[in-house]
Amino acid sequence: MKLREREITIDGMKRTIDELKRKSEQGSVQLQGEAQEAELDDLLRSAFRYDVIERIGKGKDGADVLEGSP
Repeated sequence: MKLREREITIDGMKRTIDELKRKSEQGSVQLQGEAQEAELDDLLRSAFRYDVIERIGKGKDGADVLEGSP
């Protein structure tokens, strides 16, 4: 009986560890995306100095950055 309880506990811990690993990897991907957006913003601003460059907030559909004439 005790052995079975340990197995159940260990299985639960393994599932928790797997879930935490998955969540940490997702966060990492999100950070990479944010860094790429910031880099794109910097590149556009330096390449098109006289244009208006506007970053779009997180969670909105469509483009991440808008570029237009002043």
